[in-house]
Amino acid sequence: MTVCRIENEEEYLEALGTVSALVDLDPAPGSPDGERLVALVKLIEQYETLFMQHFRYASR
Repeated sequence: MTVCRIENEEEYLEALGTVSALVDLDPAPGSPDGERLVALVKLIEQYETLFMQHFRYASR
């Protein structure tokens, strides 16, 4: 799975599920699963930041 950006809520929820599973595995830093975990967390943070900005402006 190569994801460059989370585009919608379905992808967001899938990424959250994958992160949860990876956290349960407790991968070593620098391992393939560890790198995937870090990358997905960054993508989730980006999506949440954009979503919250959109939500904030839409609720005004």
